[in-house]
Amino acid sequence: MLLSALPQPFKASGDNFKGKRPQVTAGARGEGAAMIGRLGLGGATVAATTSPRRGLRFAQIGAPKFVEALALATALLISGAAKAAAEDEAIILGIEEDMAAAQTVDGVMGTWDKDVVWYDINPGEVDGLAAVRADFGQQIAHVKNIRTEILRIKIVADTHIGYAYSTQHLVADGVNGAPDVDFTFRETDCFQKKAGKWTLMHQHISLPVDLKSGKAVLDSK
Repeated sequence: MLLSALPQPFKASGDNFKGKRPQVTAGARGEGAAMIGRLGLGGATVAATTSPRRGLRFAQIGAPKFVEALALATALLISGAAKAAAEDEAIILGIEEDMAAAQTVDGVMGTWDKDVVWYDINPGEVDGLAAVRADFGQQIAHVKNIRTEILRIKIVADTHIGYAYSTQHLVADGVNGAPDVDFTFRETDCFQKKAGKWTLMHQHISLPVDLKSGKAVLDSK
């Protein structure tokens, strides 16, 4: 049957195309796919050209089969994306746990990008891995036996971009007369996947502030 012979725009509903075998020459994608779906819902078995340049290579598509195939393809895409996201989030969690357990600058910054931007609890912004390592190295030189507990964490990853935000509790012993350290802080980390590996591009450490006293709150959990 020729669709051009039908009143336009034609309707495909109920069973008004039952037993019919229309041919769609727009292909099985885009506008062709939409037309196939409409005809299929009307009970037709549709023949669609898969490539107009190669002549008539038919895909026999009935309403149930078309809907079933579409649902299966959609489910596979969603399942694959969800699995990939879960795997990436697990990798980022591993990075977060490694940083929390680290006792050295190298241990903390093994996955940091050379152009990383760091917002520490100290004022200012530190740009570039070399500057961050120097700044953090001065801090870590005054403590030992660092114990960091991740109290809660949320991680989201999507193909090439990921982030994690957490609340963590840090305790460390002072050395050379430096005081012991015990405080709870908030951490936000932004990641980018480069050459197949998750790289930390930005870290922001913060402490809540008591606005009445103007002092940082060190034990907020």
